[in-house]
Amino acid sequence: MKLSSVLKIVAALVLAVVVALIAASKSLDSKRYQGFLADEVRRASGLELSFSGPTKLKLGLSPQLSFTGLSLGAGHGRPALLYVDRIEARVALLPLVFRELRVESVTLQRPILRPEIVARPTGGLDLVRGADKVPATRLVVSDIRVEDAAIVWRDGDQAPYSRVSIARGRIQPESVEGGPLSVQAEGRWSGTGFEISGTMGSAVALLGAKPYPLQLKGTVSGAVVVARGHVTEPLAGKGFEIDLKAQGDELAELLKRAGLDQ
Repeated sequence: MKLSSVLKIVAALVLAVVVALIAASKSLDSKRYQGFLADEVRRASGLELSFSGPTKLKLGLSPQLSFTGLSLGAGHGRPALLYVDRIEARVALLPLVFRELRVESVTLQRPILRPEIVARPTGGLDLVRGADKVPATRLVVSDIRVEDAAIVWRDGDQAPYSRVSIARGRIQPESVEGGPLSVQAEGRWSGTGFEISGTMGSAVALLGAKPYPLQLKGTVSGAVVVARGHVTEPLAGKGFEIDLKAQGDELAELLKRAGLDQ
């Protein structure tokens, strides 16, 4: 076969792929896709999922799926358990040609987590089956990055809010199929900087009935703290059974400022 013929075939294949990618991006109906995601999350967890802006698919060598103003909570006027200002997800190129969104990595920008009692899961999250005019979504996420995050809570309706700020963080599952999560983060708590690394249970286990395991090591105000144990209700911020071991003269003062020395 002549080189010119080979080049023509390659050009035709590239053109076909480009056309298919453009068709896939044009076929993503933001409202319909968000409705599908909300229905699946409600069925799987009993939580309400909503978005303040459209879902967009940006083409390129590394296609990107973006969400704006994601809220996840119990609904009925209650504050959101999780709010994320913007989510950017990297999507695999080749599966997109066949109208499949294969999400490989995710960046959460300015998320706010407010732990509270949430509904128990009622089933598994099934996004692969898709729906009418909704692309199948396969989660093979190997890297989750967090930027400018906060965890906010309070003990009782009249108590002041406590806040942990996370400047940046990274979560990596053991494999794309799931498994324990490797965690790294740095931020501020009670006016003091900290760094944390370690492992936690899987993402799926957060919604389970079994205690959620933790094994973390952190540096806080010059003190090295090692925490091992589990949390019985991680999404509610309750049921901590943690063994703490620490080294450093400044730890007592830090705990006193945080109100944890009583």
